[in-house]
Amino acid sequence: MVYTQDLKSCGLWPCGFESRSWYQCSFFIVSMGFSSISLLDVVACIGSFTAVISLLPQIIQSYKTKSVDDVSMLMLLNLTVASVSWTLYGALTDDKPLLLTNLLLTVGSLILVVLKRKYRST
Repeated sequence: MVYTQDLKSCGLWPCGFESRSWYQCSFFIVSMGFSSISLLDVVACIGSFTAVISLLPQIIQSYKTKSVDDVSMLMLLNLTVASVSWTLYGALTDDKPLLLTNLLLTVGSLILVVLKRKYRST
């Protein structure tokens, strides 16, 4: 297991990250020659990546077709409130990966809310 202190001492650890959130740098660590990444780290990276890109297909489809009739405004508002809440939690606990992931989800959900309002059928 590669520990944060080892990375700090050799100058590979990015400034501002706490030790509990190093899983976000897993791919960087692997590319630098470190190979001891746990299954939990891999799962966390996959979860963060897929959460961030999950709204892209709907955003692209809504923009291309100018149709959002099948997108639920209640679902979008719920997603926005949830991602804003997790963003605030990440900011208050100084959990940068949680903050970044949910900030991007908030932006995506707000884009869909704007598209829903812009292209709503009359």
